[in-house]
Amino acid sequence: MDLAFGWPLDGRCHPLTVNGADHALGKPVVGPTGMLSILEVSLGLTRPALPAAVRIARYQVRMKVVDDGRRFFSGSFGRDAWATARQVLTWRDSLFAAGWNGEAVPDGGDRLVTLAALEKVGGLPLGACPGERLQTVIAGLSGNCDCGISRIRLVTDESDLPHLWRVILGSLKSRGIAIERENILPAATGTDLAVIQSALQRGKADGTFSGDGSFLIIDADDEWQAADAVAGWLGSGHNTETVLVRGSGSPPLDMACQRLGLPKPGWHEASPHRSVLQVLPLALEILWEPLNAARLLEFLTLPRSPIPGFVARRFASALMETPGTGGEGWNEAWKGCLEKKAAKLRQDGLDENEIAEACKAVEGEWRFWLQPRRFRPEDGLPATLIQETCRNIAQWAAGIGRNDGDCLFLTAASHASALGEAVASMGLAAIPAVQLGRIVDAVTAEGVSAPVGKAEAAPWMTVDAPGQIWGQAETVIWWNFTDTTILPPHPPWSAAEINALSKLGVPVEPAESAILREAETWLNAVMNARSRLILAMPRRSGGETVPPHPLWHEIHAHLQVLKAEQHAIIPASLLTTHAAVSLAGRTINRQARAYSTLPPSRRSWPVPAGSVRRRKKESISSIRKLIECPFAWALKYGARIGSSGLLALPDDDNLIGTLAHAVVEKLFAIRTNWGPDEAAGEAARLFDALVPAIAAPLLRPGFTVEYRRSRTRVIDAIRMLVGVIAEAGLTVRGCEEEVSAPFGPDQEFRGFIDLALKDGRGHSVILDLKWNRSDKYRRKELRENQAMQLAAYTWLEEQAGRRAVGAGYFMLRQQSLIYSEPDPFPASHHVPGTDLGQLWTETQAAYNCWMADIEAGTLVARGVEAEDGAGPEDPMPRIEPGCRFCDYRLLCGAELEEKRK
Repeated sequence: MDLAFGWPLDGRCHPLTVNGADHALGKPVVGPTGMLSILEVSLGLTRPALPAAVRIARYQVRMKVVDDGRRFFSGSFGRDAWATARQVLTWRDSLFAAGWNGEAVPDGGDRLVTLAALEKVGGLPLGACPGERLQTVIAGLSGNCDCGISRIRLVTDESDLPHLWRVILGSLKSRGIAIERENILPAATGTDLAVIQSALQRGKADGTFSGDGSFLIIDADDEWQAADAVAGWLGSGHNTETVLVRGSGSPPLDMACQRLGLPKPGWHEASPHRSVLQVLPLALEILWEPLNAARLLEFLTLPRSPIPGFVARRFASALMETPGTGGEGWNEAWKGCLEKKAAKLRQDGLDENEIAEACKAVEGEWRFWLQPRRFRPEDGLPATLIQETCRNIAQWAAGIGRNDGDCLFLTAASHASALGEAVASMGLAAIPAVQLGRIVDAVTAEGVSAPVGKAEAAPWMTVDAPGQIWGQAETVIWWNFTDTTILPPHPPWSAAEINALSKLGVPVEPAESAILREAETWLNAVMNARSRLILAMPRRSGGETVPPHPLWHEIHAHLQVLKAEQHAIIPASLLTTHAAVSLAGRTINRQARAYSTLPPSRRSWPVPAGSVRRRKKESISSIRKLIECPFAWALKYGARIGSSGLLALPDDDNLIGTLAHAVVEKLFAIRTNWGPDEAAGEAARLFDALVPAIAAPLLRPGFTVEYRRSRTRVIDAIRMLVGVIAEAGLTVRGCEEEVSAPFGPDQEFRGFIDLALKDGRGHSVILDLKWNRSDKYRRKELRENQAMQLAAYTWLEEQAGRRAVGAGYFMLRQQSLIYSEPDPFPASHHVPGTDLGQLWTETQAAYNCWMADIEAGTLVARGVEAEDGAGPEDPMPRIEPGCRFCDYRLLCGAELEEKRK
């Protein structure tokens, strides 16, 4: 085997093989990971790797055994065992990478003594770290096994490699394997690129910089501008001898290439937040008490989860309506899902006994995820429950991964298996919330690249890092020439510890060596460019200011000496101001695009006559929408066009309002004759009982003060409500009463009355309960005779043969009553100006007028002003158009008119 070996050469490199061919047997190009794998395979030393989380868990067990309260880690271990174990294990692995074998270090001090003691603890094996694997290879090379390597071409200087790698190369040399240093050939003399390469090689700028385009820096304001320039250059010529250093890639670069019909370079930023990788953390998150309804909603709305889609959607809808478990909406969801499952089984030909058994089985499976037993964070989750959850997720994800060939699901399965194994290794009965969160983070830390970011086949070669260009390329484009380097951690060892280790033959590599080794790899991209080097350097990326690459400071200093900044640095903004720009030997042509004028706002919209008809069942919300804007009504109810539903829980105000209504409904369902203080006491009990079922977010940590404040407000409001009813001599007839009446030919009008009262004569008094920030709008409604909802309820009462003597709003938050008549409540609650009967007559007339226009084929957008009085006459002009909160104001142009004003 004839191979090339260099520190940065793991991954896709240029050239791909030693002889420069795209494919060649026995001619690999490898970095330390690839080289170690080749040696392990050839020497028969391969072994399964343990996940990082499992190694940390097993090391934590060892530390617990050794900890006597006086160890160097004892204080930290008592506060955060997992984080301490992870850190100490990192130190331990770094020592093995330096050549330590776990033996005691004479005069090493307390820390090294403790680390040696940890190596002597029995139990489950830790699994080999990279340092241990290298030491095993060194031991294997001392035998007579043939490693199958004939020659090694070094891309990195042997002296720059870590200690154990120098030992391995020495062993290979002693076996007669030829090891040669690859030399970099300079660019053709007399070019700007050759001048820069020479300056970087010699550390001194010399020669003449002519601006021939062989060396160029694209100075961009942001990554979008840089992407336009790079894609424009790629699209202006042939790129068969071009290598693109893409780093982690960039969506803007992909989009810019796609716009020009070029292949996407791709991007591979790994993230633990891919949807399927969220199944595990979310499934564990919803096991805590109190329920985190937001996390449960996230779990239910994942694109794929262990819960069938139709079940997840039904329960998500219930949760968004009343956030909690065990309420009426939640129980209805159970009923609906099981009925749908039974219907499906019935279609499949199963008999009723088989259907009952199958439904019982799936109900148990669904309840495992939807209604598990929950535990307090301070008590921790039982280890057995965590393992069962991990096992179920692993089986589900692995099944899909194998069937669909989807690596994301296979990764999710491995994460779940690793977490289950880590928890089992710890030997604890329960895992506290904080520690479990750290374990999950360790398991999912690496994440997975986005599938949408896959590179497409291109004439150019793509590498991820500048050091991966180890052979010559005609043109090198370094995308995102900014500082993305991550400095290695400083070794934690003291001078005395380093000296003791050195005496034992364990040289600890200083952080500076790793930094210098990384810096050497940056030059690969520059020095291997034969004809042209383009550095794309955005000033901002992802909305943040980014510093230039560290190599830029050296290049810039040489450019200043050469007085070549004007020739070498090209602003990417030229592409937006010039029709043709010469860039690195190519001309990028741009064509200005004409602006399209927006369509004008429009009041009258024709539709085929009879295409939009009256609804069979009408409600006051629908009628008000029609009177506010027939155009919006037709789109919503006729065309069924609406904004997509927001997958979110109600805000706190809506949540408390729903809860307050539920408390009132339950209170009067128990009985109707309450005293104020007695009702307040029962309301307090109902409030606490209903919160977990329909308002679980109120129980979230840090919300105690708001919970108590809301509880007090609701209780005081109900005390006042019951008192006002009693003082007026009224009794409660019903709560949340459904009422209906014929409204027109083949039409029915329906509504729900929050609180129906009656006086001594049997006459109706209607109260609608509201939880609003202010009662100002409701007072205005009554004062200006616009309370259509109250007018509709009084009309419905009359249609039912009951005389309504008035209607009003009880504002729960403000603890105030707003009523349409002087009686039966005290005059202070009366808001003059209301005639509910007259209002309903006007409402019906307006409804019929607008519906006649719609059925005739004309939709009117009331928010758009009529030109010269054109169009149908407005039957109810005092009702303002509902443009402020309308989803359709962009379609009719009302929003444009508002902006012009």
